[in-house]
Amino acid sequence: MRWEEIPSVDVTRDDSGSTELNSSSRAKIIALGRDDLGMSDIKVYFDYVCPYCLIAHENVRKFQAKYPAIGYDWKPWEICPETPTEGIVLDFSCVSPTLAKLAEEAGFQIQSPSIQPNSHVALMSLFYAKENGRLEQYNNAVFKALWEGSKNIGELTTMSRIIGEIGLDSKDYNRTMKNHRDKYAAMLEESETDAIDDDIQLAPTFVFGDKQIIGNVSARKIDRFIEKIAVSQQSQDDVGSRKKLQ
Repeated sequence: MRWEEIPSVDVTRDDSGSTELNSSSRAKIIALGRDDLGMSDIKVYFDYVCPYCLIAHENVRKFQAKYPAIGYDWKPWEICPETPTEGIVLDFSCVSPTLAKLAEEAGFQIQSPSIQPNSHVALMSLFYAKENGRLEQYNNAVFKALWEGSKNIGELTTMSRIIGEIGLDSKDYNRTMKNHRDKYAAMLEESETDAIDDDIQLAPTFVFGDKQIIGNVSARKIDRFIEKIAVSQQSQDDVGSRKKLQ
């Protein structure tokens, strides 16, 4: 599958019913910290080569500051495994009007890279960065390398350079990928098994319990999604507190 074949959908799945917020509830949620709510992470299934995942990533960066109670579990899910390791040179723009509008809403202007890489190495290397406490920096750098620099993130040399740029030891990374590649391949496979269990069909997909947002997600949709999750968790905590007092 190439980028131009990736469907553009906007679906909200919520098997538990909707929860509306008033202004006081919204302010309370924003003010609460992560420990106050006892929140679990929102899982985000994504691939670096997906333009909608880039937009979702930029939106999440905004909401991390707005909703400190919410954490994110970035779940790599390879959407184009058939892409050759050397990548595919693109002679067209993958930026549709819908994509451009969503990027503008997220606060940036999206560019079309000149290459569609195989993302397998980049997705495996996420776990190396995560183990070394640089996941956020790694995601930022990989998305930037591809979507601003048209770098082939399917090449180990490119990924080694990115690892060094985010403050990790590129030589250790090279040794690790040479001697323990199977370990990280297994971690990626486990993430993709989780995607099957969560019935993931498209990237990006945000998952929290039985709630999902799927596809070309606007900033407004993510905002409402997070608010509903937070108020639902707060309501459960309030019920639990009342039961303890009875």
